[in-house]
Amino acid sequence: EVIPTEEQLNRLDSIESVVFIGCPDGLYDSFNSLPIARTGTTATPLMVDYQGNPTFLVDASVFPGSSGSPVFILNLGFYREGNTCYMGRNRIYFLGIIGAVQIKQTNYATIPVPTSFDLVPSVREYLDLGIVYKSRTIIETIQDYLKQRTRP
Repeated sequence: EVIPTEEQLNRLDSIESVVFIGCPDGLYDSFNSLPIARTGTTATPLMVDYQGNPTFLVDASVFPGSSGSPVFILNLGFYREGNTCYMGRNRIYFLGIIGAVQIKQTNYATIPVPTSFDLVPSVREYLDLGIVYKSRTIIETIQDYLKQRTRP
């Protein structure tokens, strides 16, 4: 019930608030054994496949260790779909799982040094964008796995 249908996805805005839960960079509440809840927004529309893959982007502080974090739309008390506002209602959709962090690699000019190779300094920058595999892909993967497990 929490996985949105195609019809429900088509009623969503291109930019939606999202919540994801995980252990960014291995951080969690070790005393209470609880993960960290984070928020962000969709950076690409949910109803289209980003770059032709069954993914979308979230604009949030996503770091290594966030992979595997489930991503939800969580509206408590009210929400809006198109021109309709629903008051006194909750909505939760499981949108997918964070699979990667968008990183920009910048290589700078070669530094001449008296060695047999050139040193090329580079910097990796996190773009605060996470790549999320859509929930339908997760379901398809589980179904394929179960089919393979039940074959004689």
